[in-house]
Amino acid sequence: MTAMSASAAAASATQTSPLGVPRRVLAIASAAVAFAFVLLALPGSHPGRGELAAAAALGIAVVGFAALWPASPGIAKIAAPLAYVAMAAVLLEGGGGTSSGFGGLFLLPLLWIAIVGSRAQLALGFAAVVVARVLPVLIGHSASPPGAWRSSAVLGAVAAIGCITMQQLVRVARLRADELEAAANRLAGQNEQLRELEQAKDGFIAIVSHELRTPLTSIMGYLEILLEDETSLTDEQQQFLATVNRNVGRLATLVNELLFLVQLDAGRLELDLAETDVALLLAEATDAARPVADARNIRLTLEAEDVPPTVCDRGRMAQLIDNLVSNALKYTHEGGSVEVRVGRADDAIAVSVSDTGIGIPADELPQLFGRFFRASSATREGIPGTGLGLAISQAIAGAHGSTITVHSTPARGTRFELLLAPASS
Repeated sequence: MTAMSASAAAASATQTSPLGVPRRVLAIASAAVAFAFVLLALPGSHPGRGELAAAAALGIAVVGFAALWPASPGIAKIAAPLAYVAMAAVLLEGGGGTSSGFGGLFLLPLLWIAIVGSRAQLALGFAAVVVARVLPVLIGHSASPPGAWRSSAVLGAVAAIGCITMQQLVRVARLRADELEAAANRLAGQNEQLRELEQAKDGFIAIVSHELRTPLTSIMGYLEILLEDETSLTDEQQQFLATVNRNVGRLATLVNELLFLVQLDAGRLELDLAETDVALLLAEATDAARPVADARNIRLTLEAEDVPPTVCDRGRMAQLIDNLVSNALKYTHEGGSVEVRVGRADDAIAVSVSDTGIGIPADELPQLFGRFFRASSATREGIPGTGLGLAISQAIAGAHGSTITVHSTPARGTRFELLLAPASS
């Protein structure tokens, strides 16, 4: 025998006995038999070889039937408790009959059947217990002390009520479990359908957005050429083309926002991180928005402290700041004011955009950064928008490890705040 085959044989021996029975089963059977011997050896008992052998055999049978449960649960369900009843009867006989005080052992198999068996099997278990209690007395091997039958009847009635109640509770619990499992399966199916619809929606948006971007880019290019040629256009034609250009710009913005959300959902949002001067981004955003502010007589101011640079994606951060500034101007009436600030807040760089605009109701603030959500104050005023700008801004902030917070009072104004980590932290 080679060393390899010897080691394999040793490993096999640790799993099974020489008889091919798993050692774990033999250990449990040995414990059951030892338990039987201990009870038979109690004071007042009259052990005999036949009783010892019967108790040992029945103890092994109980464990053997229990070991069959994974393979044959139908057999083990009733065979194990019936073998246990027989073993308990032998223990009672060897330990002093009905006067031993071990009659409560018969409750254990009945509880087992009540939990895992049917009503017919429970009735069979009760019949087995009655036979096990009455048969030793009828054949004259055990004496029946005064009051033994009364106590047995009371114990049997209590056991019957308890087991039937437990069986009913188990049945109800199983019905509820089946209902919950069916509901979980339906929910899983619905979730799968929702995922498929979500994927189809994202694919549709991506295809449409890509198909729209190409013609929009072409239209914007030709419009730019036409608008530069002021000599060949009348004032009215220039006004018409400016309106077309403005609406094409809105469509292009919407397409870009939809594509951004598709990339975000697909986990393809990539950041080109580098040290960036936040104050410079704010200055560029306010300069770009100043023509709109001047046209609507809105006072747009920038207050910038000396702050360290931060590590961010410059393009995405500029997009976020532009969204906040343009929103502030959009929702502020003529003659109002918008204030953009950057400064230090403990160990962070604090960016804020405040306005004196229409404000947002307090109960709508938790939904403000949801996709396509628009505050009731905006819809009531008839201010156009898609409800995507703030959702995109919050996503950009989250990608940089930050969040946007908002404070607002209806008819008095709104303040958005963003905290960024300095590059040195």
